[in-house]
Formats: sequence, C-alpha cells, structure tokens
Amino acid sequence: MPTSIDDIWLCSYSDSLLVDAEERWQHGDPELAIELASRSISHNPFLCELDEMRCRLFIAAIQHSLCQYEDSMGSLEAVVEINMCYAVLNNPESSIIAGITHFIKGMNLMKFERFPEAYWSLSRALDVPGYGVKAREFQMEAIVGFTRIEAAEFDHSAAASTHALLDWDDSDSS
Repeated sequence: MPTSIDDIWLCSYSDSLLVDAEERWQHGDPELAIELASRSISHNPFLCELDEMRCRLFIAAIQHSLCQYEDSMGSLEAVVEINMCYAVLNNPESSIIAGITHFIKGMNLMKFERFPEAYWSLSRALDVPGYGVKAREFQMEAIVGFTRIEAAEFDHSAAASTHALLDWDDSDSS
C-alpha cells in the first residue's frame, strides 16, 4: 500500500519523477519539494501532459498542507485546464487525475468551511484507488461541519426568539 503524506497525497512508485520531491516533503522540507516539482515542469521540454498534471497536483497538495488554500486552488485550476484537453484522448489516467483534483479541492473547500461544496467535490474522488476511504471520511467531516454551522445559526435564532418572548412577556405584565 502506498504511503500517505499529510492525508492528502499518496506517494508515487519508485520510478516516478516525483520520488525525490516526495522524499523531501516526507522529511519535512515542503518548500524544496515544491521547488523540485516546479523544476520538473519548467526544465523538461519533453514532459508529457500526464506528468505535468501529476506535478501540479503534487504542488497543490503541498500548498494545502502549508495552509496556502487559495494557491492550492489555483494550482488545481491549471490541472483542470490541462486535463480537459488531455481527457479528449480518452486516457484512463485522466479520470484518476480528475478524482485526485477533486479530493484536494474538497480538502481546500473544507478549510474555507464551504462544506456542501466540499462534500460534492470529495464524492468525485470516491472511486479513485487509494483515495476513496479518505474521501468518505472527509465527507463525514463535511457533514459534521455543515451541521455544526447550521446548528449554531439555529441556536442563535432560537435564543433570540426566546429573549424576544421573555421581553414581550415582561412588557405585557407592566
């Protein structure tokens, strides 16, 4: 079973161009990991679309782990744009890339407390090998987060209604 980094990234196989970057991230140097992945994109004129998308997904995952959620969303947008063109080629990897993209996007949306959107984004990762179980767990967290916010709003309204009734009761007795 592949190793997970920060519950957001499953490490590649030993022949992947991301192996060194993944090791840097695992050993506590996410900035160098981003630099290595970025260098793979910018310094390799023969990099295929699939590898570029993997590198950009990797960068988005690290950005998420560094609490750079807006940057992560921007990196994911680049992946979506490339994948829309690449998916036309009917490559089966395209759906896996899309699923991982939605997984990371869902994680970012959770941090923005946009729980319904996070839930739906995570649902698009349920069939991705290695990500499905975590996606389901985070969907449950999205439900809890949404419920917590809704309950807080409901409690506030109920408290306001109770105070209004008590105030009304006091004014009626005078």
